[in-house]
Amino acid sequence: MSEDLEAAIGAAFQDPEVQSRMAELEKNPDAARKLKEVVEKLKKRYGGPIKWGKRIDTWDKYLAGLGLAGQIGALVGTPVASFIAGATEKAIELIPKIPYAAYYATKTGHVTALPFWATMEAFSLIPYVGVLATFQDTYYKTAMKKLNKEVKQAAVEAGRYAEIKNYGKKWREILSGEQVKAA
Repeated sequence: MSEDLEAAIGAAFQDPEVQSRMAELEKNPDAARKLKEVVEKLKKRYGGPIKWGKRIDTWDKYLAGLGLAGQIGALVGTPVASFIAGATEKAIELIPKIPYAAYYATKTGHVTALPFWATMEAFSLIPYVGVLATFQDTYYKTAMKKLNKEVKQAAVEAGRYAEIKNYGKKWREILSGEQVKAA
């Protein structure tokens, strides 16, 4: 799972805004150290949600395949059989998802993911086409995107801190976002 964490963090450092702050961080070892500490904390915070999000998505794909097979098989039967197959598959699918959602929200503080996931689950109830929502790696990608966003934010903040330390009295311009020329 560390490859996933490293990929999200590496992508964050490729962001142009982060790149523009890296020169300041190189001039200020204290700011670079603080950024490294923040990134390590983020790795610890998101390691579990990323690992378990990937497992939830894998579980979802296996069950979606079974559910789709049940729906197709029910075509020769009755609509009631199709509904029962879909409902049974969805009930089994939700067994790990509900605790994961609580774990994710508690661990990361990212509660806005919950309505998105609920919407994706509702979409997945649509017979035959709903299975497409299942193959999006929804839980894993949500955790990866949130980690990436938090690393970017931490890097930009550390860069601004370094600028303030490097340019001293020009802190007002830095905080207001104005360009500061090297002294």
